[in-house]
Order: sequence, then C-alpha cells, then structure tokens
Amino acid sequence: MLLQSVAKIQGKEKTKADIWLKSPLKRAYKKIVFEPFIQESQKQNSENYNLWKGFAYEPRRRELLTQALNKIKLVHPQADVGIFDPRDKSTLQHKILIGSIQACDNNFKLLQDQGFEMLVIDEAHHASAPSYIRLIRDLGFNTGDKWLIGFTATPERADKEPLPFKINSFHLPIIELVNKEHLVRPSGLHIELGIDLSTIAKDRGDFQKQSLKKVMLESLSREIVVNTIQID
Repeated sequence: MLLQSVAKIQGKEKTKADIWLKSPLKRAYKKIVFEPFIQESQKQNSENYNLWKGFAYEPRRRELLTQALNKIKLVHPQADVGIFDPRDKSTLQHKILIGSIQACDNNFKLLQDQGFEMLVIDEAHHASAPSYIRLIRDLGFNTGDKWLIGFTATPERADKEPLPFKINSFHLPIIELVNKEHLVRPSGLHIELGIDLSTIAKDRGDFQKQSLKKVMLESLSREIVVNTIQID
C-alpha cells in the first residue's frame, strides 16, 4: 500500500503518499476504467486511470475484404476476383469485385458502367440503411432485372425496417445448427444490473452504443457481471 510504503529523503523517513501529495507532477483521476481502445492522445489528457496494460487488435476494413477474397479463392481458385480501390481503376477489370459499402457508395459512378449482373450483400440486415439503398438504386439492382442477393444470420431488424429483397429463398434456423452441433448450445445467465434503460438513447430501435457505453462505465455493471460469472 502507498500509505504504508516508506522512503528516506535527506535522512528523514517519509511515506510515499506524502511525497506523492507534495509532488507537482501528481495526477488525480475521477475514476478507474478498463478500456482497450483508447488513443494515445486521449491517454495523456484523460481524467480516468486506465487499468488496461495489454494490447488489443481491431480488424481493419481492408483485412475483412481480403478475408472475403481468400474464401472465394478457396472454393473457386480460378475466379477472377479483386478488391475495389477507387484510387486504382485497374481493379475494375475483375469479373468479381469485392468492396466496402463506404467505398462503393462514395464512388458509385465508377461502378455504374461495369455492367454488373449480380450484387451480393454480406451482413444483409444492414441493407435497409440509406447507403445500401442508394447503391442498389444507382447500380440498377432495384428493378428486379438483376440478381440481388443478401446473406445474414440476423434477418429480423429491431426497427422492423423491411430488407430490400423480394423473397427469402433459404432459411436455416439457429436451433437447427445447434442441434447438428455446428454451433455451441448457448448457456444463458440472467444478471440484474439495476440500470434504468429508459435513460439510454435509441437509434432505429437499438440502443445507441455511446449512450449505452456511458451508462455501463458510470455504473458498477462490469464488476457485477464479472463477479457473477466467477461465482457461477
């Protein structure tokens, strides 16, 4: 403990707590947090003491696109597939083009004249968002004359917005995947946190991440969850 630690300065014994309190370099924090994704500039000016001392990895968009490309190559090694880069028009020459919604929506004019016959949307529960609707329209996939295909594990949206697909051609329930042991059977644990959910802002039926994060950080929620799991 800091209060019990003793150091000798000029022959006099002083607790490290006394030394710290008189130091012009001392820092006072409002609260203790455990947050992996804090920028270095934020660390210097933060009012919170961050206990996170390790490193964390957050996948980048390019790496996710590369994963998709590699999976296509795995099942079809001869496929002419590439990643769309608006700064490199030579990427438009591929028969199969993989791109993020941000790159495609912001550069749709480069894609309009390519004569794409099929548009495949992964994580298709996002396809009701304005950026997707614009892209579907701008590339001519809203007329029903071209193949518009979506894949998602969660087709039901919290805001009940309809997805821009005409039919549900294939549906495999999660319970069936669990019964066939493709997925681990879930084990639920109900934990009362005492949080007033009415104070959390919502967006399209879901809790806003920043609003939810703020409530979670200001409460003892994480401590309660960790302690409950350890006891269980």
